[in-house]
Amino acid sequence: MRYIILAFIVCTLVVVGIAGRQGDKTRRPPIELIPDMDRQPKLRPQAENAFFKDGRSSQLPPSGTIARDSNFQDLPVNTGRLPGTTNFVDTIPVPVTAQLMARGRDRYDIYCLPCHGAVGDGKGVTSKLGMGVIA
Repeated sequence: MRYIILAFIVCTLVVVGIAGRQGDKTRRPPIELIPDMDRQPKLRPQAENAFFKDGRSSQLPPSGTIARDSNFQDLPVNTGRLPGTTNFVDTIPVPVTAQLMARGRDRYDIYCLPCHGAVGDGKGVTSKLGMGVIA
């Protein structure tokens, strides 16, 4: 029994010694299993780049794109409210077609159905898994 405890202590000291070794000082960056965001392959602004035809790293966004952090325009189709007010619109601001209804059903099935259920009664799959009823 004494040798087992002694072997355990020796093994523990060896493992702690190997794991705790800091290494020698060097100018090279350490090996990282998960590379840090500071050292990643990226294009620097205002730098030359042979990939693009004009040789610049900073490119104009493609026409028609919207920046992620830009605000929606104050249109009834985006907000459901009359422009410049807090009043809701009286009618749906887009023509209601079978294609629009099918798209709405598809989006509901993907994003809403798991919690709200097929008929909107709050008895979706998540309520069976322990979440409270959401309606």
